Amino acid sequence: MEKDCSKVIITDPTLGDENGLVFVHKKTWLATYPNKKYKISRKDILSKDFDSEKKIESWRNTIKNSGKKSKYICVAKCKDKVVGFCLVSKKEKFNELDVLYVLPEYQRMGIGKKLLDRAIGWLGEKKEGKLKVALYNDNAVSFYEKYGFVKTGVTSRTRLLNGKVIPEIQLILYINN
Repeated sequence: MEKDCSKVIITDPTLGDENGLVFVHKKTWLATYPNKKYKISRKDILSKDFDSEKKIESWRNTIKNSGKKSKYICVAKCKDKVVGFCLVSKKEKFNELDVLYVLPEYQRMGIGKKLLDRAIGWLGEKKEGKLKVALYNDNAVSFYEKYGFVKTGVTSRTRLLNGKVIPEIQLILYINN
């Protein structure tokens, strides 16, 4: 597999990329979220609806409507293969980083930063940016802190289809006006 970062481009997705989004989403969740302390197994993660036709159609709609209203998605591609993506939303009082996923074998190559730079550039507004990350995802917390996000102490949780819970912490990117 080609992992040369100079060959990775950040671009808007096109119809046909939805299966790549599903693949990246599923693979990064399986690599990131199983956790012994919180009793979350790979099987628990697989209970999430990643690749049903309904979910694939949802990604198609996200691609079709990207940038038209309040949501924007960009992708990282290597040789036309989706290797990462970022989805952001404009809210009334703040902006939200909905997701940022990069395949494990492409992490630590600057791709996440490039995706985040492009997405924040699209947001354009001088509003605070918020996101939630798994409490135990130290790599992601470190990445966002290096980018300038700060832990707020606010916690929440994502409930999987089987009832298991992934604890989350909120981070915020303050804007200096």
